[in-house]
Parts: sequence; structure tokens; C-alpha cells
Amino acid sequence: MSLARLQAKLERLGRLTARPGAVDSAALAHAAHEALKDGPAFLTMTTTLRGALELDLVYALVRHRAWVRAASFREALAGFLSAEYRLAASSARELVDVVAVDAVAVDADQGHQFLRYVFVLTATTSDEAELALDLGLGDGLIAGLKRAIAGASAMSAEVPAYAGGLDQAVRTVMMELAELSADSPWALDRERLRYVLFEASAASEGEPVVPGDAETAATFAILLELSRKKKRPKAKLAAEGVDFEKLRRAGLVYGDATLEPALSGQELVAAAHADEIIATGAPLDAKRLSSLPLATQARLIAMHPGMSVEALATLAATPATLSPRALEAVVGRLAREAPAEVWSETRQKLEGAALPVWLAGAAQRALAEARR
Repeated sequence: MSLARLQAKLERLGRLTARPGAVDSAALAHAAHEALKDGPAFLTMTTTLRGALELDLVYALVRHRAWVRAASFREALAGFLSAEYRLAASSARELVDVVAVDAVAVDADQGHQFLRYVFVLTATTSDEAELALDLGLGDGLIAGLKRAIAGASAMSAEVPAYAGGLDQAVRTVMMELAELSADSPWALDRERLRYVLFEASAASEGEPVVPGDAETAATFAILLELSRKKKRPKAKLAAEGVDFEKLRRAGLVYGDATLEPALSGQELVAAAHADEIIATGAPLDAKRLSSLPLATQARLIAMHPGMSVEALATLAATPATLSPRALEAVVGRLAREAPAEVWSETRQKLEGAALPVWLAGAAQRALAEARR
């Protein structure tokens, strides 16, 4: 248990509960408090430890309100609480079931979907520590998933191998996603979008439903079009049957008379958008780059084969014009591709630069990564 982790989780909980349609965290906290106060397994705990356990439990149930009926989510949460607070597995499972009173029935299909969801997030993240903090289920879930992925990857397709529990489930998920990826290089991005829409639907009335392929593909196409044009009249989108309120609730777009892609929406289609631009063969300079959405900028800098070391060094010389991720991409490519003297000069300038707060952290991370 880390005080910094608990503070960060408390701040995130405040943001989650401020969203429209958020779950009643006060009711969950009351239920958790009562369960911890009366449960025999928790009587020897200090007040501070019970408070930390209550926060971890409430955060997970608020953060994953769409998944509360998933057996694999409940198992993951109970496993985290058991390991973190040295509880018997049965006591942790009982605590989760008692507090999650609004969804006692467990849904087997949701259990599979939750594992698929975490797999997609793990496969597409560049910051595992941030992902673990966001999920609120401990580092063990992601570590266990990666071990299962490694084990499943090592299994020969010609020689059937038995893998129980998580290993077998992960192998099934990997086979599903491998088939999708064979058809499209952006399959995992579309799957991330599917689950963003699903979690957003939990804030509306009724039981949340995982969107089908058609809805997911249509939404992906809308976000890609918005990234190309940066904005579209809302009235025109409404005439085309686009549920912009759902997109806004999911944090994918913003705007009133016109809709523009939010950064989270840009990121989901950035690879597809960058591939389109690269396919045109058009040169990429700072002026062209600045006209593109921030997420597309970062992906192009990381992926574009036509970007010279000179162009990258020019971008690095004006870091304030870049987004944090674009700056990280510039530094990463220069560290790998630039001659030693160019890289040394760039590094020294960045280390001595007075950067805005939102860029300073990105520069420090990129330089630290380059030193490895």
C-alpha cells in the first residue's frame, strides 16, 4: 500500500464521480464501511488500513461500473484486495459481492469481454504503470496477463497444450484478436473504441451492452473523418444518424454547433490517419504537421519513413510547438537515428530548455528512455 497511489486514486475517484450519470460512490462507500466494520475478517485491521481498503474497493467499483457483473472482474478485484491486504481469498470475494449489491447476478459473457478488454488495453498501452493505476486492480493483473500471453504465444498450434484458468482464456482472446488483426492493422484500436463506447453506455439508463461490429466500425469511421477535417457541423452529423451525445458522453468529441475530435478520440484513429497520410507519399514538414490533430502528429513522427534527421532536429529545436507525445516521438527517433554529434547537441538543448510544465515531463521521460 502506497500513500502516493492512494492519493492519486482518490483524485481519480473525484473526477469519475463528477461525470454525468456516475454511480453513487457515497452509497458504495457506506456499504463498504458497514461491511468492513462488521466483518470478522476485518476486525483486527487498523482504522487507516480499513480506510485504504474501502478506497480501493469503491474506486474499482466506480471505475468499472460497466463490468461489475463480469465474473473475471470480480475475481481480479478480490485477488487484488486479498494480496494487497493479506485477506483470505474467500473473505475478499465475499466483500466484493456484498458491496456490489446492484449487480449480484454474474454474467459469463461479460467475464470473457472484461478479459478481452484488459488484454486490448495492455497490448496498446505505452505506460503500464499508468494503466495499472487507472484500472485500480494492482500490478498483478497486468503482470499475470503478460505471463499468460507469453505462455500462450509459446504454445505450438500443431501440438495442443492444456492451459487452465487465465492461460486458456488468454489464448482464446489472442486467437480472436489475431484473426481481426489479419484483416486490419487497426483492429486493436477499433477494439479499444468498442470498450470506450461500452463503458460510456453504463452512464445511461438500462443495462450496458457491448457494441457490435457495425456500430464500432461506423464510430471509428466518424472519428477518422473528424481527424481528417478537424470539425464537422453537428446538424449534418445528426442528419446522418450520428449519436453525437453518446460520443460526447464517451469523451470522444466536443463542441456545440460543430463537433471536433477530443484527444482521446484522435488517439483511437491516429494510426489509421497516419497510415493514410504516409500512403499519399507527400512530404512532411513542420507546417503540414502543425495542421494535423495532436495524436496524428505523434504517430506520423514515430512512423513516417520520409522524415529526415534534419527535419526531426528542426522539430526538436522548437519543442513548444509540439504536443507531449509528439516531443517524445521526436526524441525517440533522434536517439535511434541521428549521428552522435546531432543527438548530443539536441539532448543538451532539451536538458537546458525552459519548457512548459506539460512538456517538461515528456522531455524528461523521453531523455530517460533514450539513456537506457
